[in-house]
Amino acid sequence: MLRAVGQLTPASNPASPAQFLAALQTADAGNWTSEGVFGGAYGKVLTWAFEKQNLDGGAVPAVDCYIDDGRAGEYPYQAVHWNTQTIWNRRAPDGLAAHQEAALGETNYAYVRVRNRGSQIAHNVIVKAYHCKPSAGVLWPNDLQPMSTAQLSAGTLQPGSAEEKIIGPFEWTPVSNAWGHDCMLMIVSATGDPSNVDNFTAGEVVEDWRLVPNDNNVGQRNVTLVPGGGGIAGLKAGLHGKGFWVGNPGRASALIKVEIELPPLLARRGWRLALAGLPGDGLRLKAGEQQLLTFELHAGANFTRAEAAAEKQRDIVVSASADGALLGGMVYRLDPEIERPFNETWPATGKDKCRDQAKQLLECLDLPAGEVGCVRISRISLDIEMKRGDCCD
Repeated sequence: MLRAVGQLTPASNPASPAQFLAALQTADAGNWTSEGVFGGAYGKVLTWAFEKQNLDGGAVPAVDCYIDDGRAGEYPYQAVHWNTQTIWNRRAPDGLAAHQEAALGETNYAYVRVRNRGSQIAHNVIVKAYHCKPSAGVLWPNDLQPMSTAQLSAGTLQPGSAEEKIIGPFEWTPVSNAWGHDCMLMIVSATGDPSNVDNFTAGEVVEDWRLVPNDNNVGQRNVTLVPGGGGIAGLKAGLHGKGFWVGNPGRASALIKVEIELPPLLARRGWRLALAGLPGDGLRLKAGEQQLLTFELHAGANFTRAEAAAEKQRDIVVSASADGALLGGMVYRLDPEIERPFNETWPATGKDKCRDQAKQLLECLDLPAGEVGCVRISRISLDIEMKRGDCCD
């Protein structure tokens, strides 16, 4: 605002709110060189603010594609910007909408829902897909990498949010890690509605806390599922000793603090979740430094699958801040349908062993395996083609 006013002259004094909005957008596009802040992150919020106050005719943009993070493409303040449910992962390209824990070392398949809240049809809609190790304090583009399917075309989108398209599958393989998941980030753009990432050229960066919540073209999902159907043993296997990276994306050292909010089910039953090695007064990181933090889960009273399913709020929310400013975080969601982490092998006997092997067989055949409850023999039909000579070449 100060830059916009400072660049005005008596001759260019705005005669209308629309002209002042243009001055604000011009100022936003500039770089704050001395602080290393690259511009162009707030133009969409400025446009929306004038729209909501009827200062620019009250009209929505002609084209305004978005990934819904719970705000329907608009910009009321939302602290947790990394919990976008319209982005999800599947272990097979089946197009189903339920999010699955990613399979490590294997090809996974990501999907995203997109809409257009503008007043005109969106043309040449493109979605680009990225992922990174589980992190808070992500820096665009340094900390992200494109998925194997880097982008897909969505064609057109009808205006007024009247049409929703599911775009995918995006093939990708998680970064090699011990936690069984990655963060995912999607970007939609169209003719007349570029994303804010298009403002940044080679060598310019932007923190995800500035980029994601201020651009409805961008959606971020730092959400992983943890066992909510296996009681104490299941949840400990999904969280204890696991962790995430916290980084300082700023240009100066900063004091990093982490807050953990447990869902009511765990809080009521005396569960505690802490971070190993994190001092009580926080962790000081140099500019650009990253640190791995691991969880110490202290179990409280046990709970059943049914009790977990009955809870409306099942999220463990982890939030990181740098010198008091929110950087980002992670969400670990209790899933009552999961008894144990997908990427870990537990000793199994009897019916459990049969059920696990049945799930593995269905996964191998690219068939949904999440609903396997038990295994019974009703019919056996087995066809196996043996290698003979060069028949398999």
